[in-house]
Amino acid sequence: ELSKTERSKKAIKRYRESKRQRETARSYATGLLQRGKIKRGLCVYCGDKATDFHHWDYLPKTRNFEDICQLCHVQLHVLLDIMLALIKGRALRIPNSQVDNLG
Repeated sequence: ELSKTERSKKAIKRYRESKRQRETARSYATGLLQRGKIKRGLCVYCGDKATDFHHWDYLPKTRNFEDICQLCHVQLHVLLDIMLALIKGRALRIPNSQVDNLG
């Protein structure tokens, strides 16, 4: 059994690694956009002008992301958080401001 300090250190290490992966994926997508290899399109969910990329994974040099507007991006993450909470069987508190944006 790991001590609380050891568990904390492992959690911090996992968080830092996942943060590094996210930053690498974001900079890869941004670089593609800046070099003209990809172009911003329309939001794949509502058809408005896309302002964000949603990454489905953070694997190195993957193009597993899609154009999405900011509102749909927030709504998608709220939905994913709800689904994850249901899978893990835990309660989830969603701020009213995010619930209002779902409708």
